[in-house]
Amino acid sequence: TIQVQKNWQDDGPSSRSTLMIQPLNSAGLTAPILRGARAAVLMSGTLRPLDHYARLLGVPTALSDDLSSPYPRGTRLVLVDKRTNTRYKLRTPELWREIASRISAVLTAMPANKSALIAFPSYKMMEEIMSYSIDTGFRESIVETRGAQLDDVAEALHTGPHAMFCVYAGKFSEGIDLVKDGSSMIDLIIGVGIPFSPPTSYQLALQDWYNAKFGMDSGYYFSAVIPSIRQVAQLVGRLRRSPEDSGVVVLLDNRFLQHLLVFGDDIVSDVWPYEDISELRQAIAQFNQMREELAE
Repeated sequence: TIQVQKNWQDDGPSSRSTLMIQPLNSAGLTAPILRGARAAVLMSGTLRPLDHYARLLGVPTALSDDLSSPYPRGTRLVLVDKRTNTRYKLRTPELWREIASRISAVLTAMPANKSALIAFPSYKMMEEIMSYSIDTGFRESIVETRGAQLDDVAEALHTGPHAMFCVYAGKFSEGIDLVKDGSSMIDLIIGVGIPFSPPTSYQLALQDWYNAKFGMDSGYYFSAVIPSIRQVAQLVGRLRRSPEDSGVVVLLDNRFLQHLLVFGDDIVSDVWPYEDISELRQAIAQFNQMREELAE
């Protein structure tokens, strides 16, 4: 499809437009290649649901398997906030203040043994929330900017624990190797909201194409939900890089609970939905106590 796409600046469109050519049916490009190969192995920790990606690539009859995690059970806690919702219509200064308070609660509840990664759907949301005071719990702060130099950030991380504020699928969340001596340099990830793509003309056309191809109500799920949750799952995957790693993930949006299928059983088995900051602190304390007892 050929489209004129508005130039989105974080949460809102500007008047500039860009002419783009993007395929709606990616299987038209991938299927001939895959079917012409003697064998092909497609592997990723975030290819869920498997049947969706098989159809998307044009190989619906391909053999598939969802392997179990290589990491020990009990080395990760995934807390999902049952009250917070960052849906566009609900965004207010009061919501930003409350989220800043919850981020502070997480950072102060988790000992600053390693660095923490705090991700937002956009720079604008990050700026709005960070305009309120956030206690980083004895961690130095690093804030992602469009001009940030990754070498400088990587060097800073080796000096001690930091709180890295960034955007999903950005430079900090995906562009830096957060591993030292084979182990992860972070033990805490906070995901604020869900990084849904803006409703561009391409996104809407893709949604309509999925509806026509796979049935009504599938379009939004395939074109918006799965890609967005996959970004978050990729971020969560950075927490552990060796069997000795452990840590906590906090997802600040109750809509995550509606899409656990996309995360897969590995993450779902670690999920603990919580009501308030008191329960949040209690869960983190219990997890850390359990890890300390196992280490003795």
